[in-house]
Amino acid sequence: MCLKDDYNEYRRVFFIKEKNEVSKCLPTLLNEVSTAGHRVKKFRCDGGKEFASEKVRRVLSDRGIMLLLSAMNMPVQN
Repeated sequence: MCLKDDYNEYRRVFFIKEKNEVSKCLPTLLNEVSTAGHRVKKFRCDGGKEFASEKVRRVLSDRGIMLLLSAMNMPVQN
């Protein structure tokens, strides 16, 4: 899974076996970003189930991050 920030071109790759491991990788990413002195306000992703899960929503809402879901399989919107 590759997560990127278009503003500062920060990219982080996580090697996962299953899509349900996304919720375990997000805290690591968010800690690295905050350590670098940046603040995540919005998290935009496709409408895939791995990002629309309750665990991911909880991780983001606990940190005050807004989850923005675009239409699935529409890379133009991401």
